[in-house]
Amino acid sequence: MKSRRTIIAWAFAFLLTFLGLWFLPAVVRLLWLPNSTFVTSRRLEQHRRAGNATLGFEVILAVTPHEMPERLRWRKDGMAAAAELTGLAIEYPTQPLWNESDLHAFVENSKGDSPSGGAAKAWLGHLYTLRQAANFSSALILEDDMDWDVAIKTQAVEVAKAIWKLSSPHPVLQQFGRVGQAEEDEKINWPYGREWDVLWLGHCGSAVPEDQNIIIKYNDTTLPPVTQSAVQEKGLRFVYGPIGSPVCSFAYAVTQRGAQKILKKATGDSVAFDVWLHFACERGVLRCFAVNPELFHQHEMAGAHDSLINGQDAGHPVEFEKTNNIWHSARCNVGSNTTVPISCPKQYPDEVMEEDPVPEGER
Repeated sequence: MKSRRTIIAWAFAFLLTFLGLWFLPAVVRLLWLPNSTFVTSRRLEQHRRAGNATLGFEVILAVTPHEMPERLRWRKDGMAAAAELTGLAIEYPTQPLWNESDLHAFVENSKGDSPSGGAAKAWLGHLYTLRQAANFSSALILEDDMDWDVAIKTQAVEVAKAIWKLSSPHPVLQQFGRVGQAEEDEKINWPYGREWDVLWLGHCGSAVPEDQNIIIKYNDTTLPPVTQSAVQEKGLRFVYGPIGSPVCSFAYAVTQRGAQKILKKATGDSVAFDVWLHFACERGVLRCFAVNPELFHQHEMAGAHDSLINGQDAGHPVEFEKTNNIWHSARCNVGSNTTVPISCPKQYPDEVMEEDPVPEGER
């Protein structure tokens, strides 16, 4: 009797072992692959770090000139006020005072289409800021007229989840080997993953790839009722890559490696910095990801259209203060006496959008 029980026990143990080994790869994928629907509390904590004062990057840096014309003081002043309102920590590296000799030397050294004086200043300003960014593991770079939603921290967490899924290869436990604790701890400090060079978070237009395998779309109730965007699906935000073709360098994040690549390869061989960055992403020189509609956009004051690069253009006046594609502008909420977020006056109706859920399989 004992012998028979022993045989049954061993057979049962063998069956459990066999089934365990058979299903182990599936269990490992469930726990570790980026597209898994099972997300550990550790992974959630990783993404939540995108909602901190630097939006999950080591630093936020603003591109702002050494001397600002009085008529454009609102740019940096408004950014500082918006940052205080939304709890962002932005640093303002002091740019050199670029003179005509600097601009002439830069244009002379350019290998392609020569940038204009204003565009050359923009080139120099971005390259200088990128040299500062290269001292950090990751940095978010903002032009100084940027605006964002008061819900920027919540928005950043959702974007981090999507970019992490799209960018991280994450082999299965390094071929079933244990991932070291030091490596796991390091990952916690990378809410967006680390397999990217540029995250294009603010732009003035971007085509969405046709390949659905490199797109994640999700419901975002912080989007305005109407957007000026290539994406016209109400209430949906798109994250995609590693290919994308935005224009306008409003806001972009770089890893240290990404900043170093740009500094090595960008020699002014384009009429504008954002055009160079556009083609570097499109051609795969840089591994880039984009968000559409964007999280950051330039703020415009009512009156003559004005910019640091092109100056004033009275022929194309701005009818009212606005920030395209940003519903509850941080700048327009500064000093507001209301208890709920507002949009810039005359721009968007302050109403709650109806949510059209995205099917689980398309997220």
